[in-house]
Amino acid sequence: MLNPFVVGDYLSQEYFCGRSNEAKVLEECIREGKNVVLHSARRLGKNHLIEHVFHKASFKEEFGCLCVDAG
Repeated sequence: MLNPFVVGDYLSQEYFCGRSNEAKVLEECIREGKNVVLHSARRLGKNHLIEHVFHKASFKEEFGCLCVDAG
């Protein structure tokens, strides 16, 4: 069985699997100006979740995104 998850750079919404609820909550928090901390073990898609939210066309027009990996 092939792994359905892309490892490496974010490609597009087409390849983003699941986490629709988490993306929606993250988007709402950003729109409401809330501080957010994403915490989980390594390599579970935290960066891809953020990139997924910021790649939406409507979101790109309202907000800018600067990702810094302090890992």
